[in-house]
Amino acid sequence: MTTSLSTSDIGAAFFVSIKASVVVYLGAIFLAPVWAFILHYHEPNFLIPVLALNLIINGFSSVPIGLLKRSFRFKFLALTEISSSIFGYFFVGLGLAYLDCHVWSLVFAILAESFVTFMLSFFGVKNLITLKHSSSDRIFFMNFGKKYSLIGFLEFLTANCDALVVAKFMGESRSGIYNRATLLANLPVQTLVNVLTNSLYPILTAVSLDIKKVGYSFLLLISLVGGGTLMVSIGISIAAHNIVDILLGDKWNVVADVLRILVFSVPAIFIAHVTGVVLDSRAELKGRLIIQATSLLTLILLLVFNFNHGLYRDWE
Repeated sequence: MTTSLSTSDIGAAFFVSIKASVVVYLGAIFLAPVWAFILHYHEPNFLIPVLALNLIINGFSSVPIGLLKRSFRFKFLALTEISSSIFGYFFVGLGLAYLDCHVWSLVFAILAESFVTFMLSFFGVKNLITLKHSSSDRIFFMNFGKKYSLIGFLEFLTANCDALVVAKFMGESRSGIYNRATLLANLPVQTLVNVLTNSLYPILTAVSLDIKKVGYSFLLLISLVGGGTLMVSIGISIAAHNIVDILLGDKWNVVADVLRILVFSVPAIFIAHVTGVVLDSRAELKGRLIIQATSLLTLILLLVFNFNHGLYRDWE
């Protein structure tokens, strides 16, 4: 395993990223009616074809952002994120909302933010970006991308399987309650953990051949993330009712009962995230695939078990 990148490597990665994003975009449009049927949503939805364009934009920006991270240019990345958010949500989003564009203001705000992120990140590494590559490099990245895409799909199912079950069998009201509880449980530590792992990922990649350094970094990460998220989770559980009252209001008090229990899943979720980052840095996708598949299978079995033992009836 090598930690260096050639011009052909970058070109192949950029080409495969764009191609994959287009395929996923077409798949999202094709599967939209299926998800609508599963969730009993029968009204025509014109948002998905437009909002899914964000997938293609992200396909163009993933390689430039990755190169910036690899070069430790975190200040440039931070300025890029701040600038894109201000332009997308403040100027485009609020501007369209002022013109009574309703949900479309949020859709175009998201697209504008992603487009500005791509433009700025591309400008930051424009001297490195190319589409020239060899067929062998393209095949390597496509094979690597297939495994990584499968892992990403399993991650998506694991992250959303429970919410889909709630929406399918318990209705929109309980789905909204569960969604708010999940959001409040994850948000306090999500940004901090992402900043930490994004900052350390290039370092882990650089020392990926030194197993001792990788092991030390892994232990340090899970200690910081596991201990920190556990302390935050305990605090949120204790103050769940106060947090919900302040952030959501009195009408959402039922969310607190779900939040105080759900929040204790957060440490395990982010420890698994850190484990995935370390495995990614060493390109050990087989191990990560086994972990993700096992997690999804365990979640499905627990959902079936709980559903058969009164999960639905207890929430009536």
